Amino acid sequence: MNDVQDEILRKPGAFDLGVYMEIKEEEAAKEYQQYKEAQKAKIKKMQEEEEKNRQFLADAMQVESDRLAKEQANREHDRRVLAQRKAFKEAGLVYNEKTTEEQALNDSYANLAESLINSAK
Repeated sequence: MNDVQDEILRKPGAFDLGVYMEIKEEEAAKEYQQYKEAQKAKIKKMQEEEEKNRQFLADAMQVESDRLAKEQANREHDRRVLAQRKAFKEAGLVYNEKTTEEQALNDSYANLAESLINSAK
């Protein structure tokens, strides 16, 4: 077997076995580097997809939270309106929500004006 190898290596243009091994090692190193880069690209893509999914979930949770908060505010408003209607009915008055809200707004402006006057003194 060694005679065959020696004969092949002695032919003109034949590579030395050491040179051949170096070339193969370099090719293997390049392939491994390409593999590592491909893996890094896959990992980066997965991380980007995960972040996109995380953001989508956070947005969905925020929308749901906002919806629940609005429902809660509506329920509280309905409770106040019912309590006011009951109080007006017990007092023998006719309840008008708009009038009540306007009165509350007027009261808040009056309180603000009064506090500004007091702070100026």
